[in-house]
Amino acid sequence: MEIQRARRRRVFDTGFIDPRRVNVAMLDQYPQETEDNLVHLLKAQHYKTFILLPYNTEFHWVLLLFDLEACTVNVYDSMDKKESTFDKVFELIDRAWYRFRQLVRGKWRERLRRKFKFPCAKQKQGNNLCGYYVCEYCHCLANQIITTRELDFIRMRDNLTTHKEFIAAVQEQLMGFINEEILDPKGEFYYDGNTIHRSLASELAASTTTR
Repeated sequence: MEIQRARRRRVFDTGFIDPRRVNVAMLDQYPQETEDNLVHLLKAQHYKTFILLPYNTEFHWVLLLFDLEACTVNVYDSMDKKESTFDKVFELIDRAWYRFRQLVRGKWRERLRRKFKFPCAKQKQGNNLCGYYVCEYCHCLANQIITTRELDFIRMRDNLTTHKEFIAAVQEQLMGFINEEILDPKGEFYYDGNTIHRSLASELAASTTTR
């Protein structure tokens, strides 16, 4: 969603890795295939400056941002879990990075640096809304990549004053994307700004004229 928005603004230096291709379940069951996937995805996007990877580990979503120019992986985590939590994925990243450097020439560091504990919105204890936070990180970072390119902290949306407003904003953004990019404008569920959908309105009109 954010990548499409960036492309519409003619920003093409941000890539994305599908979390279905690289995740802890894949890593546990198919370690070599997952490593191959990551090598392929890095190679295919080596001309990008940034690559976003939403990653789930221990039932918790975080956002990994590959900054290829700085040869760094930034970990944006709404719970600031221990760095050891990510040992397995960084072992994978290290192996994939070694292979990537053999395949793609460039001024790459021998090993990617890691940066943790960024100033960003943190979720409250006792909820499982980490996925919403990752969506918001992607949204805000996409804006920062387009404008300031400063990634040391995430400038969250200032108008979101309560936790409920924060969650509602992510929900509305996702619903808007589904409505505009996925739904058929002539379909039953497409929303064009009218409170009453066209098909329902036509049904009401038809029933009125037959009376």
